[in-house]
Amino acid sequence: MNKEDLALELFRLGLVKIGKFRLTSGLESPFYIDLKGLIGYPALLREIATMLFNTAKEKCAFDMVVGIATGGIPIVSFISCLFNIPMAYVRKEKREHGTMRLVEGDIRKKRVLLVDDVATTGGSLEKA
Repeated sequence: MNKEDLALELFRLGLVKIGKFRLTSGLESPFYIDLKGLIGYPALLREIATMLFNTAKEKCAFDMVVGIATGGIPIVSFISCLFNIPMAYVRKEKREHGTMRLVEGDIRKKRVLLVDDVATTGGSLEKA
């Protein structure tokens, strides 16, 4: 599937919404791409995960993929399974019970590809 077909499919499925949307950053956008909704369309999620992985591999070297909770987790799960690459995820906040971890998975001494479902200011990625 090429990028144009992918965009049309996202629109057809209602995952691209037109209107006025306030983003987490506080900025407003005239459209919203609901990538969290991809979990209901595994074939499309596979396409996006494959496209993302192949594009990232051309641009940088990484040992594992790390999803930013919660939207990045389904995408990195697919990448991990499809390409047999380790994964981890970063929580929004450190747990206050159990292991009390902020990061689930061993990222020590690894080059990681951070994946989130939305990036406007890069705040979530920078925090991770």
